[in-house]
Amino acid sequence: MDKIGYIPKDQRKKILLISDDLRAFSGCGRIAKETANEKIKQIKLNSTEQALRIAAQKKGIQLTDEQIKKTAQDINLAVQGNMRAWDQLKQSERDAVRKAAEDAGGGQGIMDLIKLLF
Repeated sequence: MDKIGYIPKDQRKKILLISDDLRAFSGCGRIAKETANEKIKQIKLNSTEQALRIAAQKKGIQLTDEQIKKTAQDINLAVQGNMRAWDQLKQSERDAVRKAAEDAGGGQGIMDLIKLLF
């Protein structure tokens, strides 16, 4: 079974950051961690915006840059909320959700659930 949120190595973005250890409690380590996290958020937002542009273009829908940015932000906030909700579930509840999804879709159901969550 695939891990939720797992991205294969060939699909990952790379960020070069030279600093102290990100896990360090020093000021430099904390700033480096926040910088990396902010860059990751920007990459996710840009990826979502590009996906929206491509989908709109395929459907022949005219969207302004403001509409695309607002929709991308809303999507990312919803994904973050779903991730928090998933993290708060107990392991038994997660297993029950996975089983229900697999029963509903015969193996493909879990992937559909993951797409809804993320």
